[in-house]
Amino acid sequence: MGSDAENAGKLRRAGLRVTPIRLAVFRVLGRTRHPMSHREVVDQLRGTDRVSIFRTLTSLVDAKLARRLELGDHTWRFELVDAGDDAALRGTVSCIRCLQITRFEPVAITVGPGVPESVLAGLDDGEVQVRGVCGTCR
Repeated sequence: MGSDAENAGKLRRAGLRVTPIRLAVFRVLGRTRHPMSHREVVDQLRGTDRVSIFRTLTSLVDAKLARRLELGDHTWRFELVDAGDDAALRGTVSCIRCLQITRFEPVAITVGPGVPESVLAGLDDGEVQVRGVCGTCR
């Protein structure tokens, strides 16, 4: 992702204090191409308090610098939000055996006539999840 100076600027603009742990979590999330679980971030930041890491992840989500995903396995995963990423609908494909997660570009969905317009009017974010067994695990 960005340098520590760029990430510090993002934190300040979001109204967050710049702390070593926030910068470290930014670095970890920025190095990966897939959403990371709290456990994966803890493993990358050995010696850092796991509760502090969770609070940091939550603060990044609250500040809209990261998003939290639940992909059907009762584990929250976190990823940084790209500055130019204003797409309301994103997608993930995940293997139920090896747990590999792949993101795909925003998609368009046609909603059937049974969904009231009043329900759709307030929605500004969404996630399409596709789960199955990947080609490698087959």
